[in-house]
Amino acid sequence: MVGSAEHVLGQNMTTKQINALRMRQILIKRFGIAIGIIFATIILAFICESEQIRKADEDAFLVNVSGRQRMLSQRIALASRALLLSDSPRFEASCRTELSDSIQLMRQSHEFLLQDVQTSPGRNAIYLGEGRLDSQIKDYLRSAEEALATSNRNVTDHLARVAFDGPMLGLLDQVVTEHQSDAENRIQAFGTYKAVLTLISLGTLFALVWFVFQPTVALVTHNLEYLEKSNAELIEFTYRMSHDLRSPVVSSRCLSQLAIKLLDEDDPQEAKEAMRRAETSLTKLSHTIQDIVSLVKQSMTDPLVETVPLRSIIEEAVQHSRDLPGGDVIDFQVICDEQLQVQTKRVPLKQSIENLVSNAVKYRDINKQTSRITIEVITAKNDFELSICDNGLGIDPKFNDQIFGMFKRFHPHVSSGSGLGLYLVSKNVDSIDGSVGYRPTTDGSRFTIHFPSLGA
Repeated sequence: MVGSAEHVLGQNMTTKQINALRMRQILIKRFGIAIGIIFATIILAFICESEQIRKADEDAFLVNVSGRQRMLSQRIALASRALLLSDSPRFEASCRTELSDSIQLMRQSHEFLLQDVQTSPGRNAIYLGEGRLDSQIKDYLRSAEEALATSNRNVTDHLARVAFDGPMLGLLDQVVTEHQSDAENRIQAFGTYKAVLTLISLGTLFALVWFVFQPTVALVTHNLEYLEKSNAELIEFTYRMSHDLRSPVVSSRCLSQLAIKLLDEDDPQEAKEAMRRAETSLTKLSHTIQDIVSLVKQSMTDPLVETVPLRSIIEEAVQHSRDLPGGDVIDFQVICDEQLQVQTKRVPLKQSIENLVSNAVKYRDINKQTSRITIEVITAKNDFELSICDNGLGIDPKFNDQIFGMFKRFHPHVSSGSGLGLYLVSKNVDSIDGSVGYRPTTDGSRFTIHFPSLGA
């Protein structure tokens, strides 16, 4: 059964392909989130700054109005005194106008400032609490209106005492101080908000670099390395094919011409030998072409994930290897649970097992009394380890980094293979999200395939 991720994607993909696609999707989402946070931070900073400018204008106006109240209270007292002492109708009219305007402006300012009283416990206490500034200002304005109407000396003297020596003057100063303090606090709070927004912006940029830019660079670097490796393999493949396909053809052609010549000279034995060598060369060409076809099929197809009985395909590989030259004298041992099943791609796994087992048969040590091949499977939850051990010729450790390369042959005197077998194994194992490794043993070789259950 195909894994749920593959169902969602609507096609059969390897876990590596799915993970790569998911990584791209995650990076796109992370980039979108980061851009959203940066955009939101910019908008928030703009809103906060606009609000701060508005508040600053409002605070400046409140400080100005509250300070003007102190000035108006003294102007009213002075205007009332000037009205009392006026000695001409023209000067009296001027004093009345000034006193009337001052009273009206002070009353309007007082009503405006009262609207802001509830926002501050301090000002609330000054105006409506123990300070009773509201009552004092209203009483003062009533006295000023009386002075305007009657020009009474006692009222004028009272206004002067209140404006210059009374408690109202100190309370008006406290109101100015309260508004100035609020303005300073707002400026300080804005500085804090600005610092927080700056930190958020810097944090977002850091997160963008760490969670988006760095993985993107790693992904691009990985893809470039993969492309470089694939290009190098393609160049090597093309070069070797031009040689490995042409060489057997040229050899067979020359041997065929030699056989014809020998027959004309009435030498059938030598002609048969020439034809036998031509057949060997063409057989090698056939094997090379078969490996190339397998390699091309592997790169162009992606088999479905299915439930594979592991013991069954191992035994099929063993049976196939028994039919090879020398396979009938091998002591095969399979250590695998009869009921063990795995969600994977049957064809690449089966080809990998068959290739490794057939290699163990081809490169057996004929000088040993008994040739053994042991195939063992170890499971750990949803991971599997399949090892193939033999007591054959082995591979010189100096070739460890070349074992799974293209056209690598380590015992050309024993077998005339194409050198693509182990390379094909590595590609097949990659297609099932696995890994294959080699380790020499005291009496032979050990190849190990690690692969997961793709449906887990």
